[in-house]
Amino acid sequence: MTTFGKIRQLIHKNRPYIARELRTDEYSSSRSRHSREKDTVKDALRCNMCGKILTEWDAQENFGFDYHVGYGSRHDLEIIKARFCCDCFDDLLDSLIQKCKINPVVGEYDLASDEVLPAKEPNKTQ
Repeated sequence: MTTFGKIRQLIHKNRPYIARELRTDEYSSSRSRHSREKDTVKDALRCNMCGKILTEWDAQENFGFDYHVGYGSRHDLEIIKARFCCDCFDDLLDSLIQKCKINPVVGEYDLASDEVLPAKEPNKTQ
């Protein structure tokens, strides 16, 4: 395998959104530029909530989840694949935290000390 092939394989494994962009650049020269641009937009990752194309930052953060639902819910056997931009993820998490009796935020990563700090108590107004 060539060096390029190894690099491409690593990118595909660790950053699928970059691999998708690489594939869109590999179209044969016989296809029109307009056709390639349409395919690039169609293949781009989009936020499931607002529909915008994810920026490089959004894609790097990779907010979302892939889940195959088992039994016991209204969504038995459905396959869920959701991606969110940073703004929609914040909105979704804020909404989720408000609905939870037990706070799902268990800590905060401190870059300076390289430790996980306990979660701060949310300000609850009544």
